[in-house]
Amino acid sequence: MSSRITRWLLRTLAAVAVLVLLVAVCGALYQALSTSSDLRRYPPPGKMVDVGGHELHLYCSGSGRPVVVLDSPMGSSFLGWSLVQPLIAQRTRVCSYDRAGYGWSEPGPLPRTARRIVSELRTLLSDAGEEGPYVLVGSSVGGCHVRLWAAEDPGEVSGMVLVDSAREDQLSRLPGGEDLVAQQLHQLMLFRIASHLGLMRLEDVPIGEASAGILSPEIEPAARAAGFRSAWADAIYHETAAIEESFAQVREAVASKPGPLLDDKPLIVLSRGPSAGASPEEAGQEKIWDELQKEFLTESTRATRTVVEGSGHFIQTDRPEAVAGAILDVLQQARGESSVSSPSPP
Repeated sequence: MSSRITRWLLRTLAAVAVLVLLVAVCGALYQALSTSSDLRRYPPPGKMVDVGGHELHLYCSGSGRPVVVLDSPMGSSFLGWSLVQPLIAQRTRVCSYDRAGYGWSEPGPLPRTARRIVSELRTLLSDAGEEGPYVLVGSSVGGCHVRLWAAEDPGEVSGMVLVDSAREDQLSRLPGGEDLVAQQLHQLMLFRIASHLGLMRLEDVPIGEASAGILSPEIEPAARAAGFRSAWADAIYHETAAIEESFAQVREAVASKPGPLLDDKPLIVLSRGPSAGASPEEAGQEKIWDELQKEFLTESTRATRTVVEGSGHFIQTDRPEAVAGAILDVLQQARGESSVSSPSPP
C-alpha cells in the first residue's frame, strides 16, 4: 500500500472519529439540557429529603398507624404503586419512594447494596417524621430490602407483605442464574450509553411506569419526563452490579437471627401464578420459583401465602386489589383488629 493511500485512510478514520465524537457530545448536551428543562417543568409530586449528601423523593398519603412502607422492584419508581397506594390510604398512612437515581431521587453513593439502600430508606422516613414501627411491603428485590431491615432491627417492623419477592439464593438455584448478572450488566451498559447520549429520548422510550400504561393522564407527562433521566439507567446498572453482594448481606443477616425472622408478626406472601402456555424449560423455572416462594413461610409463625392467578411478576400493577387486600389484612392483624372491609376504588 502506498504512503499516499495510507495517509488518506488515516485522515478518513480521523474524520470519522471526530464526527462520532461530535455526535456524542451533541447527544450528551441534548440529554443534559432536556433533563434540566424537564425537572423545572415537572417538580417532584412528593417531597425531597436529604439522607446524607443526596436527596430522595418520598410520597406519603392517608393517615393512621402503623405506617405502611412500599419498596419497589429494581427499575421501578414510586409510581409503580399508584394503583395500590390510594386503596391503602383509605385505612392508614402509606409511603412510597424513589430509590437513589430513580424517578425524582438524586443518585446516591456506590456500591448500591441492600444494606446501603435500607439505611437510606430508614433515614428518609425518620427525617421526614414518619414514625415506626411499620408494615413493610417489598416487591421483587424490594422484598430482600424489607427482610434485611426486619433482621437488623425487628423492633421497627409490625408486619410484612412480600410481593413475588426475590430470594437471596435464587441465582444459584435458578438455571443459568449465576451467569445472568454478567449478561445483564453488558446489556445495561449499552442501555446507559444510549440514555446518556439522548437516544432513549429521541426514540421516545422512557424508563419505568411511563411505558406501563397504568398512569392517569394527569401524571403521565411528568412520569415520562422522569423516565428519560440517565440517572435512572445508571441506578439500575449499579443495583445490578451490587446484587450478589446484596444477596450475601440478606443471607447473613437472616441466618444470624435466632428463630423465625418475624417471630409471630403477620406475614403474607403473594406469588405470581403459573404462565399459560409455558415451555418445559419455563415450567421448570416456575417450579423452582414456587419452591423459593414457599420457603418464606418459615419466617413467621403467622405466615400465609396466596398464589395470585392471572398475574405476572409485578402483581401490584397486574392485580392491585390482591396486593391492597393483603396489606390491609396484615394491617388489621398488626392493629389487633378482628376484621376490615375491602378497600373501595378511590
